[in-house]
Amino acid sequence: MPRSAVLGRRSEVAKISSATPVPVMKAHQRFIREELSKTEPAYKADIATAVVKEISVAEAREPIERLEWLKSIPAFVSHCFGIFFLQPDEQWKLGGAVVYSNEYGENLGVWDKLGFTGKIICLSRGCGDHWSHPHAASKLIRTSMKMLPEKYKVVTCTVDSDAGEIGTIYQACGFDYIGVMSKGGNQATIIQPDGKRISARDAYSRYGTRSICALREMGLDVRSVPRKSRYFGFIGSQREQRENRNAIQHMIKPYPKRPPQANTAIQIHPEFRALIGPPTKEERQQLQANLVAEGCRDPLVTWNGILLDGHNRFEICERLGIPYKTVQIDLPNAEAAKLWIEENQIGRRNLTTDQRAAIAYRIMQRRVAISKQERARKGGNARSLSLVVAPTTEQSTPPRQREVAAAQLGISPSRLRVVSEIAKDSPAAIEQLVAGTLTIKQAKEEIAERTRQRLRRAAKKIAPSESQIHVGDLSLLNGLIKDGTTDLFLTEPPHEKETIPLYGKLAKLAQRKLRPGGLCAVMCGQLFFDQVFAELTKHLDYYWIAAMVGAKAERVFNRRMLNRVRLVAIFTKRPFKNGARSALPFMADLIPGEQGQPQLQYLVEHLSKPGQLVVDPFVGCGTVPVACIASGRRYVGTELDPGVAAAARARVAKFRKEQAKAH
Repeated sequence: MPRSAVLGRRSEVAKISSATPVPVMKAHQRFIREELSKTEPAYKADIATAVVKEISVAEAREPIERLEWLKSIPAFVSHCFGIFFLQPDEQWKLGGAVVYSNEYGENLGVWDKLGFTGKIICLSRGCGDHWSHPHAASKLIRTSMKMLPEKYKVVTCTVDSDAGEIGTIYQACGFDYIGVMSKGGNQATIIQPDGKRISARDAYSRYGTRSICALREMGLDVRSVPRKSRYFGFIGSQREQRENRNAIQHMIKPYPKRPPQANTAIQIHPEFRALIGPPTKEERQQLQANLVAEGCRDPLVTWNGILLDGHNRFEICERLGIPYKTVQIDLPNAEAAKLWIEENQIGRRNLTTDQRAAIAYRIMQRRVAISKQERARKGGNARSLSLVVAPTTEQSTPPRQREVAAAQLGISPSRLRVVSEIAKDSPAAIEQLVAGTLTIKQAKEEIAERTRQRLRRAAKKIAPSESQIHVGDLSLLNGLIKDGTTDLFLTEPPHEKETIPLYGKLAKLAQRKLRPGGLCAVMCGQLFFDQVFAELTKHLDYYWIAAMVGAKAERVFNRRMLNRVRLVAIFTKRPFKNGARSALPFMADLIPGEQGQPQLQYLVEHLSKPGQLVVDPFVGCGTVPVACIASGRRYVGTELDPGVAAAARARVAKFRKEQAKAH
């Protein structure tokens, strides 16, 4: 099992009855370590030779995000420390990390009355790997405290009962326990689609509201959790430790103890829970009404005591005291449990098509991973029964896994392919698709925009002289091209009504820059063609009308038309010369080829000769320059938008590179 597949464990535990809660048996990190120890390699961990030293935030991030309950590094980090174990190959292996950050309550005057202001620091994160020595955590904490700057005399840390923590490590390090300092009831915690937990304060900065109802309507999982308990540890001289400890003497309480292991209960696994999209407000209300009226008819499904199916029913039944039954299923490991949940979830009636496609993609990926693990375990001979379909007599090769998964799960193969492409560019988008906070269309638009931005950043490094694409309007061409030296103007100005005067400016420029008999081919729409034609004929003579047919029809609502045609209005330098194209091949006025470069290349080849100069005053994404390069013509172009011009330069540079490689 890969490390990314190892599951975190939440300490939400069912109650045997509504009156008697059953505490958690294990902390989150203990569960993680037990899962890792089954599949991951172990390293030598000699505590006698272990070394504690300060590390960077980047070094601490990997183990913290993989093992720690909150799965994130604090926003403001003061110091990070790691414990290293010497391996037989003389390499040092990181076995655990702790992160210290500023205690935010210091700015609010919380510690003034205790005299801790200016000398308190928070031990905000800590973790140890599965192979690390049992005493590594206590050695790491006590040693790192001594390595802090001298101004720090008080170290505070919190434990989260929601993660099954009681602070066993802090007890072993001699910290004092004071329980919950803040007054008030439970706090709200928000679980994002990626499984990370944020506070109400962070939610306000990200989503602009602290309202639980509003956050739930956005599709976020908002839960009520108990406030955290706090421990204090002291460093410095014995006198300083004694004085600082006396400041909290009245608050010190006995250490909390973990209950006997004999008490068992249904456990809520955070990553299992995250695989199930939260219901809408209306769906939750309807489910609660049904449970109150009819009771919980279907049993809750568990695996090794962990809830797999029925999370919303479980929460409502526990809150309202409605009896429920459970059924235990047998699965080989946690990955199989995840697969079971997703295959069960895809049948929900309230899922959108995009959500169903995203879940189908995750099912497909999980089946592939399990299949690979099974083949590796059996020496490469095992095959996944859920993926492989035996070929029929008419079928020479088995279908692809995506096609099989789409057929089995009732998803369009093309939609599943689109989700796969989204996952390659943005894996985090899959979680948002499953949660329903993002649609496939929105994801594709975001990816396209990121691609454009990336091309623009890369293209800014390309000098304009290398691509002959200049930033500015068409008047810039007056200084770039000599009069009477251009053979062809080929361009597509904007089609909006307010841009119609541009066609007149284009015609005036073309009349001055074209050679005698030179042509100006302008791609335009039909809606304002009469006005466009009038502007162009102010300075040029009419030659012909051609058309380019697109694959997809666009709706023109104010004319109630389905438009698949772009007109190509061809004009010539005034006065008209009848033999302008006598040396060129006959051209079809219905331009053949696919829309884009092939059609423009056809125009370039039939309206100019190799080596001649083609001008595009509205370069856009650079299709005309690419067509000129492909057909052996020189070109000059201008583009008003610097970002679009940069992207066009990048496209031209890439095309030149591909051509050079092909030759």
